Amino acid sequence: MKKRYFGLDLIRAIAVLFVPAVHFFKNSSFYDVNLVGKKMFVLTFFRWLFFLCVPLFLLLTGYLKSNVEPGKKGYFKGLVKIITSYVFISIVSLIFRKFYLHENITFLNGLIYTLDFSAPSRNAWYIEMYIGLFILIPYLNVLYKNLKSKKYKQYLIFSLIAIASISPVINMIKTNGMYIKAIPDWWVNIYPLTYYFIGAYIKEYQIEIDNKKGILVFIGILLAETIITYAYSYKQHFSWGFFGGYNCIITIILSTLLFTMLYKTNWDKNWIKKPITLISEISLDIYLLSWISDNLIFTALNNYFVKPKLYWNYFIIIILATFTLATVFALIKKFVFFTVSKLWNLMQDKSRLTN
Repeated sequence: MKKRYFGLDLIRAIAVLFVPAVHFFKNSSFYDVNLVGKKMFVLTFFRWLFFLCVPLFLLLTGYLKSNVEPGKKGYFKGLVKIITSYVFISIVSLIFRKFYLHENITFLNGLIYTLDFSAPSRNAWYIEMYIGLFILIPYLNVLYKNLKSKKYKQYLIFSLIAIASISPVINMIKTNGMYIKAIPDWWVNIYPLTYYFIGAYIKEYQIEIDNKKGILVFIGILLAETIITYAYSYKQHFSWGFFGGYNCIITIILSTLLFTMLYKTNWDKNWIKKPITLISEISLDIYLLSWISDNLIFTALNNYFVKPKLYWNYFIIIILATFTLATVFALIKKFVFFTVSKLWNLMQDKSRLTN
């Protein structure tokens, strides 16, 4: 059995909690309301904080898989496990869409939705991206390990940041109502590689920072990002293009800071260690199933509240409710897979005895 590191489990648990948290903003009509007032400022701060979910997952991938070599025996079993979970949860999601959301789901369009990664709605894009990344990982490691020095590895990371992560900040400048494309932005979608190599770099050199200073810098950058966003979008809707997406240099800095502060965390108390480890183990299922819990929670809220803006008074409670429900669904899925596996093994053993 592989040794588990609590700090890595903690990061994964935080990342998967941030998934329904960042989706709260879309479900609660946050993006349809002008940024005015203290409440909108606070929500903008948390929106940027929760936005670190995917970057944290990608940093973990780089940290954990940086030693995988091409041709490693059994490597692709991990991908089979991911695809199996995705297909199962896609089927559950399609059943939910047909009988709860009353969508016109047929066998044909259900198959199409599964193949184009839209069966669990918006959540499955990550799986589509990760399949390609998973296939490339052994060869990315060859590239990384054949760089002769620490400096060259830094150059690799800085080069990826230059082509994928600077443009969202620079190209946000507007004049006469038009954005100025000051630098090329064709390569912005290569950002998963940036996070992957940063994770690999942290693993190799065991980067450490003073947590007290790190927290101050982290909060300072996050607050500055919030202030600039609020000023830029004041009395307008939150700008989706502002500071870009997961590729943005600010998001890279924040997620790397948070990862570096947490990955060596240790905790001896089992009452906190066990649930964090469990959440980490089923994080992929929580991620995919949170779309269903989102729908259930927000359907109930829509029946209770007349104005969606009233959700914002309870956003922490709503996020925790959505996350808890998704975790329960993931545990049920884990039990189903465990039971089927046990039955299959019993049948195999019985077959061998018979023959």
